Amino acid sequence: MRRRLAAVLAADIAGYTRLIGTDQDGTLRALFAFKQDVLRPLADQHNGSIVKDMGDGWLIVFQSALEATICALSIQDALSEDALLSLRIGLTLGDVIEQDHDVFGDGVNVAARLQTVAPIGGLALTQSVFDTLDAKTAQRFTNAGVHHLRNVVRPVQVLLSDASAAHVSSTPEPRTYEPGIVSLVLVQPSRVARDDKAYGLAVDINADLLRLLQTSDLVAPRIAGAQAPRDYGVSIEVRGRDEQMRLHLTLSDQSHETIWKRTIAPSSQDTATSQDHIASDMAASLFGAIIDAESSRLFGSIEPEDPNDCILRSAIEFSEFSNAAMAEAAQRLAELLEGQRLESVRPREVLRFLLSADIAGVPVSRRSYAQVFISAKNSGADQALIALATAMTDFTAQPAAEVLDRAIELALQRAPLDPDVLVFSGWACVWLGTTGQALRCFNDFARKGSFHSLNKLATLGASFALLQAGRDEEALDRVRRVLAATSELAAPFVLRAAALSNRGDLASARAALAQIKRLPAGEAAKAQMLSRFQTSPAGIRLCESLDRIDLQGCSRA
Repeated sequence: MRRRLAAVLAADIAGYTRLIGTDQDGTLRALFAFKQDVLRPLADQHNGSIVKDMGDGWLIVFQSALEATICALSIQDALSEDALLSLRIGLTLGDVIEQDHDVFGDGVNVAARLQTVAPIGGLALTQSVFDTLDAKTAQRFTNAGVHHLRNVVRPVQVLLSDASAAHVSSTPEPRTYEPGIVSLVLVQPSRVARDDKAYGLAVDINADLLRLLQTSDLVAPRIAGAQAPRDYGVSIEVRGRDEQMRLHLTLSDQSHETIWKRTIAPSSQDTATSQDHIASDMAASLFGAIIDAESSRLFGSIEPEDPNDCILRSAIEFSEFSNAAMAEAAQRLAELLEGQRLESVRPREVLRFLLSADIAGVPVSRRSYAQVFISAKNSGADQALIALATAMTDFTAQPAAEVLDRAIELALQRAPLDPDVLVFSGWACVWLGTTGQALRCFNDFARKGSFHSLNKLATLGASFALLQAGRDEEALDRVRRVLAATSELAAPFVLRAAALSNRGDLASARAALAQIKRLPAGEAAKAQMLSRFQTSPAGIRLCESLDRIDLQGCSRA
């Protein structure tokens, strides 16, 4: 173990999940080229050591703060010619502890928090780094005031570089309405009466909102100077000082009409904890308000003609996580495919919801799968997900464990951070009975946030994996979360019945299975879902648990 003073650079790819979802192969090619042609050569040139590579982010340690800053600026300048990848970079000078080729300590924490407040294509650094710069380099930075960074005890004076030319524009351009995704602008806060603390808090919360909402596949957030046409917009205004400080958040719809307001009084006792709580609460409220507004627009009229609206309406129905809503959405998507209108939307969204419905026990036609696979192949994108989905649908028709196992391995190798790949790989592992790998997939997905439309399906899958592993109480705890959100899906009742049966509470287990009978097509959904488990060793414990109840168990489903 060695302690020393070092310049620590933390870099993160902005919107990486979104890039992977839009063009996985192109993003990975750009990423590998960037690491080989830009990141590593520049780090070596400026005597930096790459100590962590997280796939979509890096931690680099330098002996000189000036060298670190020049390296960071050179990286951003090199990326200004690449329209695909863009970074946020944070840089500080602080204590680090080196052990086993890794680094820890205050410097690492501050650098990691700083990159979240850096502009896309730009750099955020501390005063300690700025003080080491020569006059020419220092000219590229402006004072952004004092920030209270999450989990950093002391306030931090932050200086920001301008974003690279490729990432800025003098006037906001109209935002193209992305397939199945609602565009949201987090308006960059303006300074309030030269109050650095207030400004820093507003900027930090904006960055936290961006980080949290980027985990959604329905809302596409970005930070910009102003709200453009067809955007939803969030603005933050800070009023007052110290104990009188108040945050005023406003959400405007696509016609710039205010649809939601909230006033927050930050806690002066624990700024970091208060900021965490505010950001999480605000992200959930904003997400809910946007989905409510889109639901009113889409469900308050006749069936949408626009394919993008069709995708979005289906996504909202799937989020209800009920057999009836899923069946209706699956039918709408099948009609979209039959109408051959998929050329104007990304096939990933259609496949995501069809496969989700299929896993949950809602019938999906082989023809629909064939059509979306053809469309995806023609688009040239998302091949890891397409190959995995193909193997899963083939498995349901003619089980071949070796083929599915290989498809899981290849998908996780090619797209280890893709939320869709993680959830569907987890479910495929549940079918095969490889519970350890299933739980790793679901846990990796859970770390990406709670605003993804596959969140409930992932929680349900983790419940089944825990049941297979004999961890019945944990399985029951997970399935309670699903049932708290919906009681209109057969699958969680099947799992609850099996876990209660294993615990010896047969009366409650029978009551759980009886709930399925009241659901539209509930028994059919139960039978379809269980058919996957009967074809693999993973189904043995589940079937025995249900048969013990002496109702329509697995062997008689």
